[in-house]
Amino acid sequence: MNLPCSAVYPNPTNSDLVFLETGDDTDLSDYSLFLVDTNGKYIPIQYSIASKRLAVDMTGVVNGVYVIMIKDEAGKVVFSQKLIRM
Repeated sequence: MNLPCSAVYPNPTNSDLVFLETGDDTDLSDYSLFLVDTNGKYIPIQYSIASKRLAVDMTGVVNGVYVIMIKDEAGKVVFSQKLIRM
């Protein structure tokens, strides 16, 4: 199953908050969000879930290119997108 995310914004970003919007009523509490740098290192981040939206706290994340990933309970990647922090 792929998680239907309709938007990741702002991207590129210099903001401390990035949002992921889903296009349906998927219960996002069943998923985990990860930020991975270009070397494959997982970057610790905090995020919160509200309705059809994930709010990702980018405070302390250095400028660079990342992949933002969402995994299901089995650890399968169901969404990924490049994210640029400026």
